[in-house]
Amino acid sequence: MALRSYKDRLRPNRAQAAALDAMLRDFCSLYNAGLQQRIEAFRRRRVSLGYAPQANELKACRTADPEGLGR
Repeated sequence: MALRSYKDRLRPNRAQAAALDAMLRDFCSLYNAGLQQRIEAFRRRRVSLGYAPQANELKACRTADPEGLGR
């Protein structure tokens, strides 16, 4: 049985492309902030910060900022 794969190209209009670019910038900055938080936690307290504490903090940040991260 042969497996087939398909590639669908995304062709957004200008407004959608701008929204996708803004979303990508937000996700990149969020990832970098989380990485920096882990680095600082290890440098200052020698504590390995895991996924669960950061995910819980992110949920709180989203509820506190509905126009920014919460959108």
